[in-house]
Amino acid sequence: MKFQFVGKSKFVLPLMVLCFLFVSFQANAVIKLTTPHSPGLIFEIDGDVFHDQGALHNHVTNWGLIGSAPTVPTSFSHAPSGRWPGTSGTDFIWAGGLWVGAVLNGEPTVSTGGFRSVLYPSDAVEDSIHYTFHGASGGTRFPWTNADDDGDGFEDEDPMNSLDDDDDGLVDEDFAAISQQHFRCVMRDDTALAQETYPDHVPLGISIIQNSYQWDNEFIANAIGYEFTITNVGEQTLEDVYLGMFTDFDIEDADDDLAGFWAGPVEASDGLFYSVAVAYMKDGAQDNPVQGIEGWVLLDHTIDPAGIMAPEQVSVNGFQKMQGNTAFDQGGDPTNDAERYELLSGGTFDEPSTLPTDYRVLTTSGPFPSLSPGESLQYQLALVAGTDLEDLKINAAEMVACYQGREFDRDGLPELVHWIPLSDDIVAAGMGTMMAQNVSGGFQITIETNLSAADGLALIRQSSADLSERVWTGADLVPSGYSAGHALFSIIDNDAGSGQRNYDLVQQYGGTEVVLDHLELAMPVLPRLSMTTSPNPFNPSLEIKFFIRDEGRVRLQAFDMRGRLVRTLLDESRAAGEGVVSWDGRDNLGQALPSGVYHLQLEAAGVLAEKRVSLIK
Repeated sequence: MKFQFVGKSKFVLPLMVLCFLFVSFQANAVIKLTTPHSPGLIFEIDGDVFHDQGALHNHVTNWGLIGSAPTVPTSFSHAPSGRWPGTSGTDFIWAGGLWVGAVLNGEPTVSTGGFRSVLYPSDAVEDSIHYTFHGASGGTRFPWTNADDDGDGFEDEDPMNSLDDDDDGLVDEDFAAISQQHFRCVMRDDTALAQETYPDHVPLGISIIQNSYQWDNEFIANAIGYEFTITNVGEQTLEDVYLGMFTDFDIEDADDDLAGFWAGPVEASDGLFYSVAVAYMKDGAQDNPVQGIEGWVLLDHTIDPAGIMAPEQVSVNGFQKMQGNTAFDQGGDPTNDAERYELLSGGTFDEPSTLPTDYRVLTTSGPFPSLSPGESLQYQLALVAGTDLEDLKINAAEMVACYQGREFDRDGLPELVHWIPLSDDIVAAGMGTMMAQNVSGGFQITIETNLSAADGLALIRQSSADLSERVWTGADLVPSGYSAGHALFSIIDNDAGSGQRNYDLVQQYGGTEVVLDHLELAMPVLPRLSMTTSPNPFNPSLEIKFFIRDEGRVRLQAFDMRGRLVRTLLDESRAAGEGVVSWDGRDNLGQALPSGVYHLQLEAAGVLAEKRVSLIK
């Protein structure tokens, strides 16, 4: 049984799913961003699950669809579908999804997500969409304090799926919560519903865990990370496996878009260059085109340095663009698994389009020579948006840097931790009850305690060569949430002083002062000059915060991408410390500037700080 929508002829949903499309479910209430999401119905079709923590908003499902097919009247079509900026109302995606192709019993077969999805949840509770966020109870991960949430000697051994994975009688008590908005679900290609809907499709016998992440962070506000774990749950080995992300980007009018692919090194905000490979789409309208561009950047996939079980290094194997309403042999959509596999495995790269029309794009990686029963592949990408191709490259590089994360020394053993934004400045504080993080001019110290209140606690900073002793009592400690059922409190110590700082966390117990934890921190060397901006993109105004270490003349200017000065925002003597300047997007004559990318340059004492910002109208 199947139902076929008019307008996008290949968007097919099972009839039993459509029976629910116009029904409102109390079990699937609108997700709140302050508490983890409790799964309700297995099929999430009410449009309430979407990323909206950054500037890019996007609908997430647990049945293979990325986006919301916004032109089709369904119970989820109102949800944002690659909407950028999120408040603009302009959707860049019609429908997209993961493709997995392989040779099974000598025949090519492809299990697809998107508008012809064969990926559905089973009736198991873990297949529902689960929601969490960084800081949620049970979700602490290294390098943050107390990554072993349940204290059993293991970290993140109980994934967020409503199951007792470690057989300790508890559910979801120790997992890794990544980003300010984290969704997780499970899909399969061999459910009875999938086989009933597509009787001619031979399932690969795969299970897919889909995680998606978004941060409230100025450097990666224009991106959403997707992470897929593809496992062979069947009984036969899959050969010559390829992975791909298929997307039908429709930017306002589906018939006048332009598609392309770009790869190369790009500098991120940390001054390092990262390898970026991005398949993108932009509006090609001649009259009043929509400003902006959106695409997928490859972050990672399973590799084998020997090149036997997987590619030797992370790479895009091919890029294909397809035209709607065109025969396959003339560059149109594939109509069967053989044609889909031909696209996945072709290894060719189409040239960027010059003729606007209705395109779909497919970016692929592989081959993975074999996937035996029980084995898994990893595939990580990010959906990224920007004002133009140059801005897209920069935003993509920031997301690549976020995924690559950082390496930490754990008892002499290096450990790479993925998905850490460049701006997260974590100061290692051991595995005790205190954790420190750099803030402007000092530290923010977070205290974790099993007490319900801070009464009886005190944080003592010991005296040193250039600092006197200071005591923060329980009344000074600010509540800042919960982790694994424990209360969190924080203070900021930005007292002037350059030496080492030693802290004791103490508790009054039975008339005795007990030291619960000790922390030693070295004061960071302040930069001579720094600058941050918010929001970015901006409209109508931009707030520019800066810090100068030494008193002197400060000049802040804005240039267009051709290097022409458009506005002098500040040119005067300033005392050392922080300052704030606002820019209304106008030039020196008071004229409103057009949408685009602008270059801010801050100069003081012969030192420059630079930042790119985007003006969106």
